[in-house]
Amino acid sequence: HGMMRACSHAVAHVTARASAKATRRCSRSTTRRAFVSASLSSDDADAPEKAKRRTLGFVGAGSMAEAMAKGFVSGGVAKFEDIAVSHSGNPLTAKRWRDLGVSVFTSNVDVLNKCDTVFLAVKPHVLPSVLREVVDSVDIERHLFVSVAAGVPSNFIEEGLSCSKRLNSKENEGKTKTTPRVIRVMPNTPCLVNAAASGISRGSHSTTEDMIYVNSLMQACGLSVQVEEKLMNAVVGVSGSGPAYGFLFIEALADGGVAAGVPRDVALK
Repeated sequence: HGMMRACSHAVAHVTARASAKATRRCSRSTTRRAFVSASLSSDDADAPEKAKRRTLGFVGAGSMAEAMAKGFVSGGVAKFEDIAVSHSGNPLTAKRWRDLGVSVFTSNVDVLNKCDTVFLAVKPHVLPSVLREVVDSVDIERHLFVSVAAGVPSNFIEEGLSCSKRLNSKENEGKTKTTPRVIRVMPNTPCLVNAAASGISRGSHSTTEDMIYVNSLMQACGLSVQVEEKLMNAVVGVSGSGPAYGFLFIEALADGGVAAGVPRDVALK
């Protein structure tokens, strides 16, 4: 009985914290329905087409970039020899990537020169300086940019990387195109164990082929769904923050066990 009371108290504690936001429950439900509806209607993103082998670059060498790179390779949609990464100069970070067989650079421009698809995997506050650094190396026809920077809209990246260049293909000879192809991706921490729930949204100049390709990459790391960009902040709240609430619930149950005399390591098991 003591254990039941302790666990009930722990669950009640979690429930009380959740109910503090009860006045917004209706709007959250509407957002979730919109999220699901957008996912189900996205035929182009859900197409079961395997990603073509391309060169992949990561501007930013953090844990999420590493998790995605490993997920792409283990999922069979990339090879480490086709991946390049730029880092801030930390020798341990460089060694970790080199041990995987990845090309490692200290210059972001080198990543663009080597790679077709470039993941912008830096913190949002760092992104503007990165865009200024690489803009002159953008190849409008070649490069596809995939941003994992939370809260940064695609049009900000498009504007930051816009440039005036002549197109080289025969069908577009003499024409200019100034806006790059950008797709936003919001993975979450379970990406580290290939169990991510990622939302993807297209920019104004990305194509259906681009979306199918990025979706194929992200499916190698777990679940991937297309949403309208206006819902990307909701994706952060639902799939990005969701795992933390699960962990909180588990911790609360463990606390109940401890309160009833169970050793913490046993309660967590």
